Formats: sequence, structure tokens, C-alpha cells
Amino acid sequence: IKWTSASWCEDQDFFRFSGIFRSVWLLAVPQAHLADIRLDPALSADYSAGVLHARIRTEGAGTLCAALYDGARRIAGTEQPFAAGGDVTFALDVPAPKLWSAETPCLYRLRLTVRDAAGAVCEAAEQKFGFRRFEIRNGIMELNGRRIVFRGVNRHEFSARTGRAVTRAETLQDVVTMKKNN
Repeated sequence: IKWTSASWCEDQDFFRFSGIFRSVWLLAVPQAHLADIRLDPALSADYSAGVLHARIRTEGAGTLCAALYDGARRIAGTEQPFAAGGDVTFALDVPAPKLWSAETPCLYRLRLTVRDAAGAVCEAAEQKFGFRRFEIRNGIMELNGRRIVFRGVNRHEFSARTGRAVTRAETLQDVVTMKKNN
């Protein structure tokens, strides 16, 4: 049932559509592969040092190679074997990390490469992440130790031309327009 007597109250600012309205992908994976990636970047109390804690769920048997990049420069890495799947965990130190904020979105790249038991590369993935700390201290929201003020809107992804299928360009145009209008 798409419409009820209470539809207007619940959905007055958000249009609901039925069916598939975004891209659908089917993915084939090798026997040794990445099943899940969890990254937890942490900062020291004075923001002078960072550590990337990673938990990578794997399937199959092989070797996981991880390389951490700041732009084009490799700053850390590790290589760990895995058998019969499971979690591979590691921590990579980042001295003097560049801090992420909405105004200066400094991102690092973690490149993960899976090699099978024979040593052949069978999967590679990259994940971008940033070092930042959000806290509430004395009732004040802070990002990286500095006060932050949010100015929000009630925004739903909707295109006048394509409905709920919103392009990256339309989303970027919306964000730029909102930023210009404070």
C-alpha cells in the first residue's frame, strides 16, 4: 500500500517511490578476498600523533598487504598472512597527522592488496579516511579541539528531472549553493 490516510502527515516533505531507482551491481569475488574493511583512526590527546587501527575480514587463504599513503608518499605498511578467512588486525602509526575538517578535508589512502596462496594478486581495494576527533566538552561541540557550529537544512535527495536518482553533479550543486547561502 503506497498511500494511506496518514501518508501526508508522515511524508509531507519526502516523496516515496516504488521499485529500483538506483544502479544495481553484481559482484564476483575470488576465493581469497576482502569481505569487510573497518578503519578506526585515532588521535593522541594533543593531536600530535595518529594511529590507524584496522580490522579486515577476509575469506579464503592468502596474504594481505596494506600500504598507507599521504598523497603519493607511502608513510607506513604491513603484510600479514591469513588462512581460512577471519579477521586480520593491525595498527599503523602516523606522526603529525593532517587533521580532517569540512573546510580542509585532508584524506589519507589505505591500499589493500590480497595475494592468494600462490602469490598472485587477486584483489585490491583502496579506502580513504581522515584523522579527526569530535567531542562535546562543557556542552560545546568541538572538532579537533575547536568549537564547531552546525547550520543544517532538511534536505532530501531529489531531482526535478529524475526523481530519486540524483547525479553527483546535482548533489554538488546543491551543497555549493547551500554553502554560498551560509
